[in-house]
Amino acid sequence: MGIILDYNEEVGKDLYYWSNSCGELHYHGERDLEPRELPEELAGLYMNFWKDTYRAYCYLAEYKGTYGLTLECLYSNDYSDSFDADYDALIERAHKAAEEIANVSLPITVFFSKDTEVWGNGHRESQLAVFVPYADTRDEFEFRFTRSLKLIEKKDLEIYEWISKKDHQTVVVINGRGGVGKDALIEEASKSFRIRNVSSIDPVKKVAKHCGWDGTKDYKARKFLSDLKRIMTEYNDAPLTYCVHAADLFRVSDDQFLFVHIREPQEIQRFKDAIPDRCVTLLVKRDGAGATGNISDDGVDGYDYDHIFDNTGVLDESGKRFCDLLKKIWEAGDE
Repeated sequence: MGIILDYNEEVGKDLYYWSNSCGELHYHGERDLEPRELPEELAGLYMNFWKDTYRAYCYLAEYKGTYGLTLECLYSNDYSDSFDADYDALIERAHKAAEEIANVSLPITVFFSKDTEVWGNGHRESQLAVFVPYADTRDEFEFRFTRSLKLIEKKDLEIYEWISKKDHQTVVVINGRGGVGKDALIEEASKSFRIRNVSSIDPVKKVAKHCGWDGTKDYKARKFLSDLKRIMTEYNDAPLTYCVHAADLFRVSDDQFLFVHIREPQEIQRFKDAIPDRCVTLLVKRDGAGATGNISDDGVDGYDYDHIFDNTGVLDESGKRFCDLLKKIWEAGDE
């Protein structure tokens, strides 16, 4: 197993910094520097390799008298709390990442410490750092730096995917006749979950407004929107394309649920077939919501849904039940 040094013990003893992560230069944190005052080796690294756009923080550094760059990732209890995760479990993951990096055959030095910073307000921060030493040739340094950067960023991304439960991200195709309260439920759920909300009718509404539709949702307007959606689907599949693009954007976000409103059973299945995401279907019902006279609304029962939610009752009570259902769906990702 590769050696991991204690960051807390090494910093200020053998490990010193010549910059912060923003590229502001200083001498061991004691006084500010101009670029012309940097040692020749650090000046070259600063010009050719240092950036503030890496996933890992990058610093000009010096370890045991050798110049180089340090790549660092920070893991705090605020970070774990933001995802309702356990801080100690997070640090265990970060330490394992340090071990895996240390086992790679590269002339680098790996540091790790739990609680490198502890504030009076309860904030705790732990640190994983990789020191990449200067090399005799640019090509040699570029090889070791590029590989080290890929390693630490890959491990940091794996930690992020674990803590954010990216594999739990769920697309929910939500359906139900007009007036059953779908948007009100989603608004309630947004107080407890990170949510996106789109509808296959969104691009249809844009076209409808150009045709004089004023936003009213009476019987005549609902039939107009339903017919217009059918025409747009037949012409260029714009409603489906719009929903698939929304799923693409959701996939790279930090959100937990994407609600996609689709009325027609055949369009629900086409959407599910078009995306690679974890996807469930949900029908919302409410007592008193009857036929509307258009194909889209009146055909909603013609699909075998994963979940059916009864939205009869007051919003405070039904909103809590709806959040409980979403929690169950989210936690099913662990199975």
